[in-house]
Amino acid sequence: MFDFAENDDKIKVQYRVPFMKARNRFACVIVCIMMMTLFIYTATDKLENILLTLSNENDIGPILNSLYFIGSMLGSYIFAWQLYILLSASNRLRKANDLLAKNDTDS
Repeated sequence: MFDFAENDDKIKVQYRVPFMKARNRFACVIVCIMMMTLFIYTATDKLENILLTLSNENDIGPILNSLYFIGSMLGSYIFAWQLYILLSASNRLRKANDLLAKNDTDS
């Protein structure tokens, strides 16, 4: 997501080319929110199916539904983490440039 650039003998941190425009970063945020919503809905649906089919002891349905539930929760976690990275990127970019500027003035 970040790249290093050299400008007037100073190192600067900037966004990589696909993330330079705010529109592209916003589109990534929207995709993450949509995928999180989809995974949470799927996990809720599978949890409901698990609870409704618990009485079927010799059926493979609850086992498959529970695996699907776990996978959906993992997918939701992954997209939540990606959303956090996208939303905190500008703050991390500013801090990195401040540290590099401070390092340049010290030397």
